[in-house]
This record gives sequence, structure tokens and C-alpha cells, in this order.
Amino acid sequence: MSEAGSDIVFRENPLVSSRGLKYPDFSFRETMSAYSFHRSIPSFGETPLYEMKGLASYLGLSSLWIKDESQRFRLGSFKALGASYALAKWLNRKAGISGQPTFDRLVWWFNRLDHNFTLVTATDGNHGYGVAWLAHLCNCSAMIFVPENIPESRIAGIRKLGAEVISVNGNYDKAVRLAKEATSSSDSLFIQNTTTAYEDETVSYIMQGYLTLIHETYEQLPLDKRPDHILIQAGSGSFAAAVQAYLKNRFREKAPQVLLVEPEGSDGFSRSFGRGDGNLSRLDDYDSVMTELNCGEPSRRAWKILREETRGVLSCHNRVAGLGMRVLNQPISKDPRIISGESGAVGLGALFKICREQNKEDIRKNLGITDKSRVLVFSTEGAMDPDGFRRGLWEEL
Repeated sequence: MSEAGSDIVFRENPLVSSRGLKYPDFSFRETMSAYSFHRSIPSFGETPLYEMKGLASYLGLSSLWIKDESQRFRLGSFKALGASYALAKWLNRKAGISGQPTFDRLVWWFNRLDHNFTLVTATDGNHGYGVAWLAHLCNCSAMIFVPENIPESRIAGIRKLGAEVISVNGNYDKAVRLAKEATSSSDSLFIQNTTTAYEDETVSYIMQGYLTLIHETYEQLPLDKRPDHILIQAGSGSFAAAVQAYLKNRFREKAPQVLLVEPEGSDGFSRSFGRGDGNLSRLDDYDSVMTELNCGEPSRRAWKILREETRGVLSCHNRVAGLGMRVLNQPISKDPRIISGESGAVGLGALFKICREQNKEDIRKNLGITDKSRVLVFSTEGAMDPDGFRRGLWEEL
């Protein structure tokens, strides 16, 4: 573990395996199934992958690519990819359908129900917004549990789609447990993107839905500029694990080096790597302005993949996210302007500091980031909380 700077701490993964594991749940066939399903949604469109030539030169990199998920389904984040595919796969299983999930079949099935059906989840914002959007499209109800510290603007977006919002006197993990307890009838479905004290197959379905994002990214990348380093945000870890499994299945020993990025105030993966025994660490008290990454108990399903494959994790102070927001908002040269929220921008903020600050040199060398490096970063959300976005640009977080 490096203590090179107080705002970024790098912890290497001592558990990384060389066993050449395969992940059949994230196969090419499953990837194409998810990709085909999402393309059947009328509002589907590819999100842009930007080559940031000016910023790459400034940071001393060969290439830098940023995948901008703020435009996904016009919802501001990628989370609906997981929820929508999970619901479609659940329906196929429930109805005994063996074919390819389709959006038309999903909507048709819910519209012919003679009773109300409720989708239930817990969220820090974006996942719940995606579930509420899905319920709206399918003409069913949504019950969304939120922790007490969630910004009001995120709650307002969920309510605008007709969902019932239940505010919890506690943190995200408590909201998850209460949402699970509320899903007790056959007329409801718990559709959660993490596993904690329980195992639920819809979590795997959600992770499979995220395969569309990484596959789409690689379809957009030039063959001669595929990345050798990828920075991925980790809250519960479901998105990161899906990406990691895809890369390992597709590229095997030539897979790029993956680094997790998480807030220092909720650094469950860093602490879990630090244990060195393969078990997860849980935080009971955690907080960060990176709302979407504010998680005290990482997903057990994601951990099974990340502990085997991930190089390490960067735990970042809030100001790293603010830096990323400002850099993306004020591009240099002919680079595009990218609107990114706190959780969306922290990966770029971490890369910026690693490349530009002298006291991060040991991290840079440890990771092998040089002027030959090709790096991919995800901007996972737009300005989902307008007040938080302004604070990130105007103030020191």
C-alpha cells in the first residue's frame, strides 16, 4: 500500500490469481444476448467514446479514451442497462421462455397483467432512477428505498417517474436490507445490483446487462489503440466485476490492467485487499460526496471476480472527484467537454493526479504508466445532482 499522497492511496491486490479462470456467466454469447436486448429498446443509442488527444498529451500518455455514459437512454447514467436486462431475463425464466429476451415481450407481458406488480430496490440514486424508468415503461409500480443522505434532486427525479420513494433512517446497506424485506409477495421483484447477506440471481442478471457497455466500448475503439490500463469505479463492485470478467474471457493473458477507484470514506475493496485472506471487509460508518460509490459492504458476487483479477485499488479523497469534474468541464485543445458528476469523474481525477503530481511517482511506476500507455476511463454519470455538480466545480470538495 502506497502512502505517496494523502488524497490517493494505492493498495495492491495480494490475491490476484494466475490460474487462467473463465467466467461462463459473462461469455461472448451472454454479451451478445444483452447487447441484442438493449438494441431492441426504442430509446437505445450508443454513448460516445471520446479520444482525448489534448489531455493525453498533457498527461504524458500515448492515448486516453473516455466513455461518456451521461447520455445513456437520456437518463444520465448506465445503470438502466443492468436493471432492464435483469427484468427481461427474469421474465423469460418465469414464463419458461428459452429464446432471446426482447423489450417488446417484456412490455407486452406487464401490460396484460390483471393486477399490479412492483419492482423493489434500494439506491443512492442512479440505479433507482433506472428501475423507476423501467417500471414506467412497463406500466408497473416501483418502490425505491433511499438512504438518508441522498440529495433531494436525485429523489425528485425518481418520483417524477411515478415511483414510491421510502427514505431510510440509515445508510445504503440498511436501505438494501429493508428493500429485500419489503419484497415478500409474488407480485413484486427485488431487483438489486449487489449481494450482501443474501444471494440473488437477479444480481448476476444485472451484471450481465452491464456487458453491453464494455462490449460497445471495444467496438468503438480502434484496433491499434486498445487500452493497456483501465480505471473503473467501484461502489458495490458489480459494474467493475462485469467489465473484468468480459476482459478476461475475451483477452485472456493479454487483458489490460484494471484498477478499481473508490472513495476513501467507503473503501471496502481496499480494506478487503488489505486483509489478504480472501474475505470481504464491511464498513458500518462511511460517507462520501461520491454518492453512487457510497457503499459499506461490497457485493459478494462481484468480489469473487475482483479478488482474482484486479491489479489493485485507488482510494480517493473527495477533492480527486472535484478535480476530475473540473478537468472534464474545461477541456484543452480540441478535446470535447464532458459533463460528469462526482462519481463519474473520480477515475479521471485519479489518473490526472497520478500522471501530473511528483509525489504520485511511486504509484505511477508501480502501475507501469508511461508515455507509451493507452488508458481507458469511464465517466459513469452526468450532473445528476445539479447542486453537487456546481460545488464540485466551484468549491474544494
